[in-house]
Amino acid sequence: MQIECSTDLVFRSEATMKPLYQVLSREAVLSVKAEQVMHFLGKKPTPQLAQELDSRLSTRIEGTCIKHRLGRNSVNMYDKFGRVLRIETTTNDVSFFKHHRKVEHRDGHATRELAAVKKSIYSLIDLREILTGCNRRYLEFLSALDDFSAGHRSLDKLTAPRERSMAIASKASTSSTRPRVRCCAPCNALRSTSAACAAPICNRSCRIAPPPVSPAISNACASSASSRKSLAPIATT
Repeated sequence: MQIECSTDLVFRSEATMKPLYQVLSREAVLSVKAEQVMHFLGKKPTPQLAQELDSRLSTRIEGTCIKHRLGRNSVNMYDKFGRVLRIETTTNDVSFFKHHRKVEHRDGHATRELAAVKKSIYSLIDLREILTGCNRRYLEFLSALDDFSAGHRSLDKLTAPRERSMAIASKASTSSTRPRVRCCAPCNALRSTSAACAAPICNRSCRIAPPPVSPAISNACASSASSRKSLAPIATT
């Protein structure tokens, strides 16, 4: 009474299958019509074949499932483990399908003609060919759809922001470890009116070494500081 036949397509990576399956599942729900579902199952739309038909999308633990149902028969598509795309035809009434077989009539003679599949274990070989043909027709429909997943991957790679902040941060950390040289040593001597000691004091640090001070200027600064020290008032108690 019940049998199913599946065809598995295995992908090398999940990154390749995931965007492709998103496109296929969306198009399978929006684009598949009643006539196409009958074509998948090997039937033609006739008044005698007035059965309930629908297409639905459901989310399971294994993944997202697309199901096209005609009466007690259906064609399914779902992903497994993120790397396997499974096409599956399921039937709960094998007599729905027909094939050429030997038919015995009531008057005793036998002919070979198109008839419904018998509910017997001997019909498994014929059912395998019939259900495999349903899977193949559904795969042919999917292969005719436009695949934009490769273009989406290229666009995402092209428009992705470049990680310049990490490079700048690493460069800044490297430069901060270098030794810093002060522009000039702090001068504790008193300021003098002479031009030699009138240079401003710089407390900020940089990487440029200060120019050497001539002995004459240093002696002049020392003599000026000593004269100012001698002229300072003496505190008495």
